[in-house]
Amino acid sequence: MRLRQVALVARKLAPVVDDLTAVLGIEVAFNDPGVGRYGLENAVMPIGDTFLEVVAPTRPAAAGGRYLERRGGDGGYMVILQADDALAERARVEGMGIRVVERIDRPGAVGSHLHPKDTGGAILSIDGMEPPQEWQWAGPSWREHVRTDSSLAITGVELQSPDPAALARRWAEILQQQAERAERGEWRVRLPGGGLLRFVEATDGRGEGVSGVDLAVRDVAAIVARAKQRGLPTGDDSVMLCGTRFRLRQTLRMRSLALPGIEEYAEAHTTLPPAHLGAIELETVARSAAPQMMVGPLEGRLLKMLVHMVQPRSVLEIGTFTGYSSLSMAEALPSDGSITTLDINPLHAEIARRHIAASPYAGRIEVVLGPALQSLRDLPGPFDLVFIDADKGNYLNYYEAVLPKLSPRGVIAVDNVLWSGSVLDPAPTEEDTLAIKAFNRHVANDPRVECVMLTVRDGLFLIRNR
Repeated sequence: MRLRQVALVARKLAPVVDDLTAVLGIEVAFNDPGVGRYGLENAVMPIGDTFLEVVAPTRPAAAGGRYLERRGGDGGYMVILQADDALAERARVEGMGIRVVERIDRPGAVGSHLHPKDTGGAILSIDGMEPPQEWQWAGPSWREHVRTDSSLAITGVELQSPDPAALARRWAEILQQQAERAERGEWRVRLPGGGLLRFVEATDGRGEGVSGVDLAVRDVAAIVARAKQRGLPTGDDSVMLCGTRFRLRQTLRMRSLALPGIEEYAEAHTTLPPAHLGAIELETVARSAAPQMMVGPLEGRLLKMLVHMVQPRSVLEIGTFTGYSSLSMAEALPSDGSITTLDINPLHAEIARRHIAASPYAGRIEVVLGPALQSLRDLPGPFDLVFIDADKGNYLNYYEAVLPKLSPRGVIAVDNVLWSGSVLDPAPTEEDTLAIKAFNRHVANDPRVECVMLTVRDGLFLIRNR
């Protein structure tokens, strides 16, 4: 189950949509005529493969109009989650005594709007799509309206209540997840397929409802500046739009080791990656708790170039994550080349497998799920190229496991060996920093190999047998 769409409600549609598109750098993909039967008009805007909707009443007695009056103006309205089996979820929640106030059953799409008096907080809808990457509520051509230069994905929703703990526990019960207490009295429910539900105390006199949206963006300062130009309320990392606070989180960038702007300059002067890698980037932002783990466009192009130069028949990757690096390397494989990639995280493996299956390289990449050291015992090699980008505490173990299986002309590439500059700390205490420093010393002093450490992104070690 994952967070897929958030709906806001406004007294007037056009001015709110103007603000949203101008400030967040997004586009309207669809105006659904079907909402007219509820006395509403709407606009749906894709943000990656998540969606922001605004509805506005066209007649006074509409449900949206009553909600505006109850909450004292524009604000959050509905949270839409996507489930693997939406019909089974509908039957399950009805078995809990929760009323379904709206059922949508059409070819390829299922929707179940739950009664807000039974859930608390807001209208909660549990929907399903077939295939799951589609989203009929955004119209047939929503992908043509995805912009990625500013906003990348909706990653969370904030719900306020006089009793946030009770509301969090209720939603956790409905969704069969765990409610956890966080800092400053906030409660959280993390969805297994991606997305965070945050529950906070209502202090603005507006009662229960959706009070915020968490947004992954490329440049927080630029969005805040655009909001200020339009006279909208802002914070250091937030903007108020449609009576809702958008929390902005800059992502997909590790702390750069280069001068400000250098990495962006390098990317601008590097061949663009193909579109299917952009799709992985967007889903990674939306569904992963740590999207900065993805290698990104610059290092992805470097990996492709490395494969082109080495021309490996057999590539081993330790740490698939969501598949960006595997598919980057696959672009340059020789005709008889293949990649075996290892990961322990079921969500990451699911995302990677789906994108690999949809790519031109579906038959040449195998994703193996399980502990990498255990999987390595069953892989005889030899490997012409090994890329290590996994848990840092096991770097040395991975290195020693693959070095005997490296072909005579083989190369090992190891990521994150500068660890955002923490390797310069003379007395580190953080475990990953200690592990990386120990690994770097070991490789540099290993008489069996020749190595060079590059300062690309977060540091890349290239290693070969002597």
